[in-house]
Amino acid sequence: MSIVVVCCVQIFDYMFPTLVIAIMAILNDGAVLTISKDAVKPSPTPDHWNLRRIFFTSFALGLWNTAASLLLFCLVQYTLVFQVFSMPVLDHAQLRGLIYLHCSISGQITIFATRAVPGYFWQTRPSKLLLAAFFVAQIIASAVGGVGFFYYPMDGETDFAGCGWSYVIFAWLYSVAWFMAMGPYKNLAHGIGTRLFEHGEEEMRPEGPRTRSHPVYGRVGGFFHFNLRNVWPSLRVADHSVQEVSSRGEDVPRTSFEELPRPPPPRNSLDVVPV
Repeated sequence: MSIVVVCCVQIFDYMFPTLVIAIMAILNDGAVLTISKDAVKPSPTPDHWNLRRIFFTSFALGLWNTAASLLLFCLVQYTLVFQVFSMPVLDHAQLRGLIYLHCSISGQITIFATRAVPGYFWQTRPSKLLLAAFFVAQIIASAVGGVGFFYYPMDGETDFAGCGWSYVIFAWLYSVAWFMAMGPYKNLAHGIGTRLFEHGEEEMRPEGPRTRSHPVYGRVGGFFHFNLRNVWPSLRVADHSVQEVSSRGEDVPRTSFEELPRPPPPRNSLDVVPV
């Protein structure tokens, strides 16, 4: 939404009310919180964040949604394609309602496309809580975009009005159509990001399942097998070699919290230390 607002202001001198952006942030961010309860498959191996690839893919998806919003803006503002289907002409205030609704839907529906990377949204089923939060937020957004605020704040620059229910239906169809095409585009962007940024990134993941070994500590359980080179490859000790320091670390047993000594429990609940 922020990229769309900046483009509209800088290119088309088209302003958006602050209230609309605040409403979108509240609705979408509240629904995004339910991602913590989403049903996803855990990775079979320890993950290593490739932040450059993540930023590249995120930027590509942001450009995708921005292009969809700007295309919708130009179609409504500078063409009569909707009047062919007997849809009313929108003024500037009503167009803000349509753009707001599209940005709200397209921004949050992207969550379902990014749940499977690489892959497609139908390969993993989202949780019921995430689906419920999405539809509740977008139903409210549809009401705001369809009805509007009756040209509030009436300053001539950021007036906000409803686009009408015919355009609400079109905004949903338009957003879903771009969402369906986002899958191949996302996989392409992810593949390009992998080719660009996979070299020079050390994948800190062992060969085999998660419970088999660790790239730093060695095998799970038993004694503490510490590989100092994996943690600090450039370490140089003046008096001791890296092999000597590592061998000393291997002699330290791995003790769990259950084996640590604990203080005795109080004799009763009324034991209070006088002040």
